[in-house]
Amino acid sequence: GSFGINEAYLTVSDFMKSPMYIKAGRSFTPFGNYSDPYPTVYSLNQGFVQSYNTNLTLGFASNAGYEVAAFVLENETSDDWDEFGFRVGYQGDLMGAMKGMNFKINASYVDNYSALTGDSSESGYTNANLDESAYDVQAGISVRNFNLGLEYFKTSGAVLSTGTTATAEPKVVGVSLSYDFLA
Repeated sequence: GSFGINEAYLTVSDFMKSPMYIKAGRSFTPFGNYSDPYPTVYSLNQGFVQSYNTNLTLGFASNAGYEVAAFVLENETSDDWDEFGFRVGYQGDLMGAMKGMNFKINASYVDNYSALTGDSSESGYTNANLDESAYDVQAGISVRNFNLGLEYFKTSGAVLSTGTTATAEPKVVGVSLSYDFLA
């Protein structure tokens, strides 16, 4: 067999005093929306957004449900630290609108999708090789045990040099509906 380490990073924070944190090392970047990097079955959206790179992240995570993160990552093709992205989001109740109702929205951006997940990336999930930005937006609502989620991923242009705009500019919409219960 073989042995490998996917993540090695250091997080510095004192959440008792400040909601700010800094994270440095090789880890999953905060681009996209997924809670588990090792699911049994990957969603289409997660297959397009999940990637780990050497990155430096400065973030803010409040107890009120707000989060903001800005990150720079190493372009593994050139070994330059000239790629960046950010993520903003909120998860919580709808200002007391209804007991048992929660809402979440997250939006993230990366300036060079090929540096994040391209064929030069050590563990890329796509074979993107053109410098185009990418966006991912997720919204969800939960009412007691029922959950509805929508997610949209898009690149700003063709990310494959061998494709056309119709075949090399990914756009993915995901819809999820679930009911949680104890068994």
